[in-house]
Amino acid sequence: MLFPELIVETSSLVKGQQKSIIGVLNLDFIDVPLGKIPFTRELVYEVCLDIVNEEILLSGFVKTELEYPCVRCLESVLIKVNGSVEAHYINKEACSAKVEEEVVSLENVIYYEGSEIDLYDRIMEAVALEVPEYVLCSPECKGLCPFCGENLNEKPDHICGESKSTVEFSPFSKLKDLNKIFDDK
Repeated sequence: MLFPELIVETSSLVKGQQKSIIGVLNLDFIDVPLGKIPFTRELVYEVCLDIVNEEILLSGFVKTELEYPCVRCLESVLIKVNGSVEAHYINKEACSAKVEEEVVSLENVIYYEGSEIDLYDRIMEAVALEVPEYVLCSPECKGLCPFCGENLNEKPDHICGESKSTVEFSPFSKLKDLNKIFDDK
């Protein structure tokens, strides 16, 4: 995706003067290893760029909200995102091999070529890092009945006998609706 407001012309940066960029992105989803996670509100970002020793330092934050199903009961969970944006940009053309070796161990070092840097990937990275690997609606979530797929949070006294675990009652019948959650967005 290309967002012109997130492309910074490096010649517009002045050493000793911070450049602030504040904005809002209206996106449908973010693609992470868990899959496509829909946004439930706009993505707000505020970043600052500084030039220090001929390198560009990026810092700031992102705020938004995502929706993802609980891994136990498949109910939708709202994930509040308050992430940090950090990066260290170095012009590859102006960088000597010696300097490149010195900064190899630094995290968030991005080598750029040309006169522009695109901040979109750093902003999306800040959002992706805030998505938990294991999403639960609550720590006490009881999940689904392994025989009929009934949500045990809604019916905690549910008892499902072995007789219901036939072919017509798939052990994970609720899972068939998982794709519908993402298709509706």
